[in-house]
Amino acid sequence: MNHRDGDAFDRVHPDFVDLMFRLGIDPPINPPSEDAMARSIHLAIQMADAIEQAELVSRIIPEEELAARRLADRDFRNLDHRITLDEAERLAALRNTPEPERQVERRGGNIGECLICGEEGHVRVPCNCVYCYPCLRELIRRGLTGLTEFPPRCCVHFREETIRLAERPELVHLFRQLQEENEVPVPDRLYCHDPHCAAFIPLDCHGECLICEQLTCQRCGGRDHGRRGCNEGEILEDVWEMMDRRRIVNCPGCGIMVQLAEACNHMTQVFP
Repeated sequence: MNHRDGDAFDRVHPDFVDLMFRLGIDPPINPPSEDAMARSIHLAIQMADAIEQAELVSRIIPEEELAARRLADRDFRNLDHRITLDEAERLAALRNTPEPERQVERRGGNIGECLICGEEGHVRVPCNCVYCYPCLRELIRRGLTGLTEFPPRCCVHFREETIRLAERPELVHLFRQLQEENEVPVPDRLYCHDPHCAAFIPLDCHGECLICEQLTCQRCGGRDHGRRGCNEGEILEDVWEMMDRRRIVNCPGCGIMVQLAEACNHMTQVFP
């Protein structure tokens, strides 16, 4: 395939071009038309395995945009399901987005001025205060930024019924998530042992993280170690770390520890 200035190649992400080269996919026309290039890219993506497809998406589309797309998914909008937001999704849910005019106008009937901005109000909360949609959503977002600000409030603390008035399902899911964590006494809270995750693990999950699906010991808070005692688990963790440092591995055949001293990485097990 020849790359020419101004042709369809200039408008294709280089990762897609590289994928087509590696898979030996050539557009039928040279220089390729946009339609031909689109078909070739589609074929290349279909031929790539699932892991490579996921890596392509993560490199090409920013995590923030992916999180926003997930929040717009129909499953996220279903309040009958238990949905746990990861860090990127939480940030997307807390981000202030422009309010469509049709949503602001559809209620009809003036119920008073918004307590915050003084414009026409759209929602009356249980304490009888009135808010417009944008101000109510911003008030709720401020109360969902963390446990120190939780729960959102006006004259009284907001319950889930009030959060639903904002008509933002992701805020309802986040409210439930923080409420579940807030209801557990601090000494009894369990968080994912993986420092890259560290998400709160509800009591009914029995140590399984809802975000990364790793298991955490409910007693010591470290990596799950099965039926071994917690101290025994810590000792085994130390052994694994030592093996990593010294480049020691277990033989897949007999389980004995093997350390590479010199020469190539190829090892052959010799049976007596």
